[in-house]
Amino acid sequence: MNPCVRYVTVILLFCALPLFGAGEVRAAKVVVILSRTAGPYMEALQGFQQLNAFETEIVNLEGDLEKGRQFLKKATASEIQAVVFIGTEAVSLMDSLNTDVPAVYTMVLEPADSIKRKANGILIKMDNNDQLIRIRKLFPNRKRLGIMYNPQNSKKEIEEIRGIIPKYNLVLFPIAIENSGEVPTALTKFSKDTVDLIWMIFDRTLSTPSVTDQFIQHTSKNGLPLIGISIYQVKNGCLAAFSADFRDVGMQTAVRVQKIIAGGDSARNENPRKVVVYWNSKVQKQMGFEEPANVPDLQLIQP
Repeated sequence: MNPCVRYVTVILLFCALPLFGAGEVRAAKVVVILSRTAGPYMEALQGFQQLNAFETEIVNLEGDLEKGRQFLKKATASEIQAVVFIGTEAVSLMDSLNTDVPAVYTMVLEPADSIKRKANGILIKMDNNDQLIRIRKLFPNRKRLGIMYNPQNSKKEIEEIRGIIPKYNLVLFPIAIENSGEVPTALTKFSKDTVDLIWMIFDRTLSTPSVTDQFIQHTSKNGLPLIGISIYQVKNGCLAAFSADFRDVGMQTAVRVQKIIAGGDSARNENPRKVVVYWNSKVQKQMGFEEPANVPDLQLIQP
């Protein structure tokens, strides 16, 4: 046999053999710290896992923060490539992570000021421009927009809204309060003489079930449409709400983690890329509104 042919044959046979010891390329291992098995958090987790992008280990806290602290103190960079923190309770533990691996938070309105570790992620707070576009589309004949807020929590946001609201042909009527005890009196300033609709923004002082109930009772009694921040508020009596699609937030988080592990930019937070508009059909009829037309991602709620 020609020596050259013999050498080529040997090379081809060698290439055809499996590379023992090398094995398949393993997926990156990512630890997910889950605050608890609440509905929105589980939707986000399902979205995160939907991409099948990682080998995932889930640590479910169910409120047991010490469990999370102990796990994070033992975690090593040789075992994991990133840690994802889902929900407020999980995010509060970020500084317990000793190893220098990427940390990504998700399903929070904003990261806690007390967090010292460098991190970023996907917020469930929507861009104000996007929300005002939807308000204008849902309520084309309404102009005066009432917002209650605590300056300690939402001063910057109100300043932002004040700056952009004129281009949507809306007029802002803000009311500042210092604590939830001031809500009943402050609500009396929202009437058909002063506002055409009320928008509940994310504010820690106001985002409680008891305060929401007060808003719903007041707006129902006075015939004012109320825009809330969640599907649960719409089920309880708000006319409408804008909310992140939680499953898509999970998928968005997975994409972010993939980019970070690959060495991509990780210096900024992202707002949710998909927003759902919830609309209460019962309240709509009570207030004499028509069902919205041509509104993307509209979901009708019939309590």
